Amino acid sequence: MYIAFLTKNDNKIKEANHALQDYGIKLTKAPDYVEKLEIQDDHVENVALYAAKNAYKRFKKPFVVEDDGLFIASLNNFPGPYTAFVLKSIGINGILKLMENVKTREAYFLSAVVLQISGSFFVFSKRVNGTISLMPRGNSGFGFDPIFIPLDATKTYAEMDLKEKSSISHRAGAFKEMASFLNNYYKKYVKEIK
Repeated sequence: MYIAFLTKNDNKIKEANHALQDYGIKLTKAPDYVEKLEIQDDHVENVALYAAKNAYKRFKKPFVVEDDGLFIASLNNFPGPYTAFVLKSIGINGILKLMENVKTREAYFLSAVVLQISGSFFVFSKRVNGTISLMPRGNSGFGFDPIFIPLDATKTYAEMDLKEKSSISHRAGAFKEMASFLNNYYKKYVKEIK
């Protein structure tokens, strides 16, 4: 089955499709005329849900919207849902500068995926706990991947290949929950998705 993914980030599409490859679901890029309107909110679920409801006004076919955030405990959960803005403005080095001499480096990534089918909206989220590294490590991935080390791992996301990252990442986890929901619990809607 094919579902449109409302994003301009090709890395997100690639990562999500890798996570979904065993579920019979393929994400395709949504048409350019469907805008992802993002609000400022303290919860990534609200940001994704608002974007999905707004997009539904122009695009009635089944689609997904994903939003995520990096929440750093010692920075009062900054940048949180403002992760994309912070990445563009101060970047990885800016975050590491804010964390100079900070010993408590706990953080988590949270992803929220909203699936829209026939005007109904379903939210799936996944949280991955971890820590912030002392310096950027690795060349894979994107965003803050070079400084996030998942719990019980020794590598940053950026040091992992796509297969390894997809086995534990927040985004992959949220998309896998969506796939399980579609394949196991919501079969009456699957016929709408070709």
